[in-house]
Amino acid sequence: GQITPSKAITQWSLYFNGNTVNTAMGAGTLYLVVFSIKSLLNDMPAQFGFSAIGQCIFLLINIFCGYSLLYNKSHADNVAKYYPIWGLLNALAFVVAPERMGQKWGVEGAEPDALVTYEMKQTGFVLASKAVYLLSLGLGVDTTKALGYGNVPALLGMVITNFISKEIELFGMDANQQWFWLLLKAFVIGSLAF
Repeated sequence: GQITPSKAITQWSLYFNGNTVNTAMGAGTLYLVVFSIKSLLNDMPAQFGFSAIGQCIFLLINIFCGYSLLYNKSHADNVAKYYPIWGLLNALAFVVAPERMGQKWGVEGAEPDALVTYEMKQTGFVLASKAVYLLSLGLGVDTTKALGYGNVPALLGMVITNFISKEIELFGMDANQQWFWLLLKAFVIGSLAF
């Protein structure tokens, strides 16, 4: 539950506080820094059976990026572009190889467990949504269009898991009941991005 609050903080900072793109992106990383420190202090990696090294690297990357963006260092514009690309690469790994990412994160039952696979894939689509949104902002795309573009991976995830892989059927859900949300997401994208 750290991706969406981080994105929401970025959006709030940008749209309601009138901050610059770099400052808003930096504000969004603060939540990730606090979340990572809390997780490490509570020994969450060990409780879930995986190494804390990844969490430490994640923390250091977010400290560097957040500091650079918040204080508008000379390299902040580059950070605003490359930080989301790092997120996109991680998202792609979650979507393309969800079982492997489950194992990497030490998720119990990551051996072909349908729920873990589905959750890892969904994490990838959520992360991709945030990354596309941030990358759009970092590349200077209008903030409203960036919101629309950021919703494209979520729509893609809905189409894939509902109608192509039909994974939601494994959990007793009916794909036909998802049409409302799919059409709503398409409307949001169409009205914001185009």
